[in-house]
Amino acid sequence: NLPDHLKKPALAMLNNWEYYMHYTKGIIDLIYELKQRGYKLYILSNMTYHFIERDYKFPILREFDGIIYSAPIKMVKPNPEIYEYMLNKFNLSPEETLFIDDTKKNLVGATRFNIKTFLFNDNLDELKKYILTL
Repeated sequence: NLPDHLKKPALAMLNNWEYYMHYTKGIIDLIYELKQRGYKLYILSNMTYHFIERDYKFPILREFDGIIYSAPIKMVKPNPEIYEYMLNKFNLSPEETLFIDDTKKNLVGATRFNIKTFLFNDNLDELKKYILTL
């Protein structure tokens, strides 16, 4: 429904959106460190099919032990059923699980299952300290 003059730039942005993503400096290093320490890492994401079709562009995703994208399972955060699905799919104990998200309402959904949570807003040092003290 865009005006004609915006259709081409909008399509270009959609097809190259990964170049516009925000990365927190040091996050990749933290992922590798946690893997070396034996942590199991999972992704629970509300990403669309458009991203799923392009996730090969992100080699870091191979470091994760499992990924749940909401589109194929037709559930989204913060609806409670997606957290239950995650716990069951990966056989996770809520008491031993930490859910990290940048949206408070998504954290609330996880706490319904007694999952520990952390609000991430580029506070990488706080996150690392929190994880390593659990």
